[in-house]
Amino acid sequence: WGWIIGRSGVPAYACPSEEKAMIPESDWQCFQGEAPGPSVVLLPNGDADALAAAYAREARLRAGLGDLPAASARRAAEAYERAKLGGAALAANWTERAKLHAEHGQVLRSLAKTDAALAEVNAALELRPELPQALQLSALLWNDSAEAGKSALAAKQCFMLLSSTMPEEATSDKRRWQLRLLRDCEHLLAELGESLDSSLPRCYGASFDEDSSLTVCANEEMVVGLEVLGCGIDECNGVYESSRQASNKQEAFVNASGFRVSLEVLPTRRGQEAKFGWVIGRDRVGYFGAMTTDEGTCDLPPARHGWRSFAAGGGAAAPSQCRAHVATMASLACRGRALALRSEGDGDVAAEAKVLLSQALRDRSAAGELHSRAAVLTDMAMALRQLGNFQEALAIIAEALTLWPALAEAYLEKAMVLIKLSRLPDAAKALKQLLTMRPKDGRAACILLGSLRFQVDAEDWLLHHLEIPLVAHRLEHASKANVVDACDRPCRHDSKHGLAGTEAPFRLEDSTAEVHVHWVLPDGMKAQEVQVDIQAEHLFVAAAGVALFDQDLAHRIKTSESSWTFAAPDLIVSLSKSMIRGMWPKWEVLHKEDIRDRQLRLGGLPFDPKQVQYR
Repeated sequence: WGWIIGRSGVPAYACPSEEKAMIPESDWQCFQGEAPGPSVVLLPNGDADALAAAYAREARLRAGLGDLPAASARRAAEAYERAKLGGAALAANWTERAKLHAEHGQVLRSLAKTDAALAEVNAALELRPELPQALQLSALLWNDSAEAGKSALAAKQCFMLLSSTMPEEATSDKRRWQLRLLRDCEHLLAELGESLDSSLPRCYGASFDEDSSLTVCANEEMVVGLEVLGCGIDECNGVYESSRQASNKQEAFVNASGFRVSLEVLPTRRGQEAKFGWVIGRDRVGYFGAMTTDEGTCDLPPARHGWRSFAAGGGAAAPSQCRAHVATMASLACRGRALALRSEGDGDVAAEAKVLLSQALRDRSAAGELHSRAAVLTDMAMALRQLGNFQEALAIIAEALTLWPALAEAYLEKAMVLIKLSRLPDAAKALKQLLTMRPKDGRAACILLGSLRFQVDAEDWLLHHLEIPLVAHRLEHASKANVVDACDRPCRHDSKHGLAGTEAPFRLEDSTAEVHVHWVLPDGMKAQEVQVDIQAEHLFVAAAGVALFDQDLAHRIKTSESSWTFAAPDLIVSLSKSMIRGMWPKWEVLHKEDIRDRQLRLGGLPFDPKQVQYR
């Protein structure tokens, strides 16, 4: 007995075998085929991801044959089509999928199928917006289509990204590959008459004010991040990036593991001046803190001294250093960004930020390059978000990402605007794009693991990305907590919708006179299955018979002016506040806290249990 590989009755390779039911993996001999004989890899039955990977290997083998004959190119294109039909693992691997789309587009270009190739490139850039090979192919295809402006923009983006990520190893395969792409971009830019730098393409329609009072603009330094060192909890150490959110009018920062540095107001007795403290914490629990004197002198956390450990820190050593990372930028852009960051709830400040950033966009020194202009546009979108102009903000972000698709802050800003518009699946997509490019971006991970985790396939997507530090932490924490949950807490579960009563995340938005609570319910939920009971001091929310919230409220509300709406999958409960001594109370949490709960949330910071915080 023997197994044969052949075609049209002609054996190319054969292998003797005593087991008729088992295909040999090695020892294949040449008959009419060329040497060497093949090896055979047996694919697991029903494994869509393994099958897709096999087709990807075939496609790449055929596509790597130099000048492709048309027949080989067609076979490679067919293999790429099958390589994209994987299972859950491939669906979550946006980088691999983007590469497959880009490589498929390259093969289609060799077959003169320009429109189909452009569609593949666009699919690649939807998944991984800064993928160099996709940008380079995009530039070539737009040049083939006589779209010089789009070609120049894509070529410049590819050139700048490759120049900034070139490996140091002179002989590495990656370096050789990047050098080839760089040379292709250089030749194309020279052909188009464009410079080899980050300046805007000649055809980009930006108008700059040549008034010397604007163009000769001084530079300023601005804090863009922090670095925490010497902390006894290793996950607390490292670089913290701007969250694009403020706490008590000061910028908050987040690291890869989800730890947050923010300025918090400490409760005091009536008549005493407010005290402020910088807190390092995670999941609304403070681990370390440092007192400050007053709001006007606490622009930055203490550099060295003053940090102490809270109860949640478990006695771990407090940070020994907190360094500020600064960047130099044009004065108009710097001041506009600073105001936009601190303008939450203050329309006048946001409007002033918008004016300064509009001026910065007309200043060549502030917005005359791809990255710098995209950054100013993103900060303009932040000011528009604070003003409530969400659609205009989205249009501005789209322009920013068109200029510089690798700008992390633009994806964060886009997600925040989309959340405001209740377009939660689109917000989740923007964060997935960012995490695909930067797996250690804790800012994106915090949002996606928060109110967006129950969006379509978001949780499954995250489970395939253990390279994201916060995902790994949450899984480890969940595995430890599961034993306690199973023993100590009854869990009501609805198998039809996948709801569990012990876990019902929601987003709390505290406005002046109202509190809005937002749940995202699973697909298939009907309005008849939702139950909401609003009482003056208690709220009950259930879906499909599973209690999502059943607790006393943080403060008393007016039931006659409170309401709820359900537009699948979004359940929103709007609670009308009751004034306390003529002032609106601040809702830091939805439920009524006891002293122990509040101590845990504040991480040991001192507070008056009878004190109410007001807006």
